[in-house]
Amino acid sequence: MNDIEQIVIGTLQGLISSTAFILVLFIEMGQISPPIGINLFVIQSIWTGRLSDVVMGTIPFHLIMFVLLALLVLFPELAMWLPSRAAAVP
Repeated sequence: MNDIEQIVIGTLQGLISSTAFILVLFIEMGQISPPIGINLFVIQSIWTGRLSDVVMGTIPFHLIMFVLLALLVLFPELAMWLPSRAAAVP
C-alpha cells in the first residue's frame, strides 16, 4: 500500500467510527424524546405519575447527550480513544 492509500483508509476509518457513535447518540435521544420515545411510555407504564413528569425527567439526559455530541463533532478522535488504547496493550 502506498502512503496515499494509508491516509485515505485511516481517514475513512476515523470518519466511520465517529459517525457510528453519533448515530447511536441520535438513536438514544430518539428513544427518550416525545412523541415517539418508546422508553418514555415504558417508564410511564411502570410509574403511576404523568407522562409530562417523565418527559421533564429526561431533560438532564438530553443535555448530557448534546454535550457529548458536540464533543464528538469537535474532536472526532475521542470516539476512537478507548479502542486505540485497548489495541496498544499487548
